[in-house]
Amino acid sequence: MKLYTLFTLLFLSSTLFSQIEENTPFLTQSETHNRVHINTGTDEPVEVKVLNSRGKIISTFTVRRKDTLHLNNLIPGTYYVQTNVNGQRKSGQFIKN
Repeated sequence: MKLYTLFTLLFLSSTLFSQIEENTPFLTQSETHNRVHINTGTDEPVEVKVLNSRGKIISTFTVRRKDTLHLNNLIPGTYYVQTNVNGQRKSGQFIKN
């Protein structure tokens, strides 16, 4: 009984970790908060939209796999990034201080 329970826990843990890896945000913000790194996970060109806190699109650009968004021209606030990769919607947010 204990061996079965241990096996079940290990299986569930590995399943959870694989789901976490698949759902890893495609945005990471630099420690200085002056840049946001985007990783679409595909070599195909992907349209990326940046929206302000009111949902207005303030920028649209194309990314192939990885790119960096420089935040120098943005006013402080919360921003959202949206894209569609292979039919799957990806989104994230960042804060400009």
